[in-house]
Amino acid sequence: AKVAKSEKIVKLRMNPEPKKDGRCKMRLLVKGFMEPKEWDTIKDSPTALASTIKTLVAMGLIDKEDVDSNVISVGDISTAFLYSNEYAPDDMPRFVGYKAHKHAKLRIFQLLGPLYGQRDASHRWWETLSGWLQGIGFQRSENDKCAFYHPDPDKLIVLSKKKGNIVNSLIHSVTKSTTPQDRTPHTSGFRLACHVDDIITRGHIAHTRAFWTLVKRKFALKSWDVVDYDNPLIYTGIKITKHRYGAGVWFSMDQSADIRDFLEQ
Repeated sequence: AKVAKSEKIVKLRMNPEPKKDGRCKMRLLVKGFMEPKEWDTIKDSPTALASTIKTLVAMGLIDKEDVDSNVISVGDISTAFLYSNEYAPDDMPRFVGYKAHKHAKLRIFQLLGPLYGQRDASHRWWETLSGWLQGIGFQRSENDKCAFYHPDPDKLIVLSKKKGNIVNSLIHSVTKSTTPQDRTPHTSGFRLACHVDDIITRGHIAHTRAFWTLVKRKFALKSWDVVDYDNPLIYTGIKITKHRYGAGVWFSMDQSADIRDFLEQ
């Protein structure tokens, strides 16, 4: 009662999300339009540039790099916003309220971290993901805040083999020299771009597996896969396909399905 009288209570709503298999997922959302201005930080979150995705798909290989070992992978983090960094102890308290039905009692909760529907939730998630990537050795681009490059991705293999809580020993692992069995010859680093919780990577298959192992250990990984000759993948509405023409290998990008759906609506 004291909180309800002295603090701004923002209402939650239950949002149904129909699935293709007939299920209906229910998600509690904050009514962001009701948030007080005092709750706001930075609301606009960066997303990967279209030119970044095109460059990542179209980039060539260095000498002696195996064309089928250098892969494109696509993955999706589940409930990403809920893995954002928690609010600082000295941050202003945020309270939300929910009524299961019209005659139910109002239940009040204090938010420990961002929730879906909040105006700054996407930016807080980007800060969390960006900080974690840099913590495991990635360098963030200055031109595109959602593009990252790892100059020595064999370190990802070292980290992925560590057991237990890797956070406490992260810095030591990244700076530690890799052993010969962890070295992957003829690679040109490891690159990725992110669009909120959708990540696309380009690099050696061993580094790709190690990276997604680390992602799964840190967050809830919904799925990830590699683009192959018989396995095209969709990334933010773009169909990426791998082709073989003679002795060469090509990747193509196609949005015709999304354009057709848009025109038919």
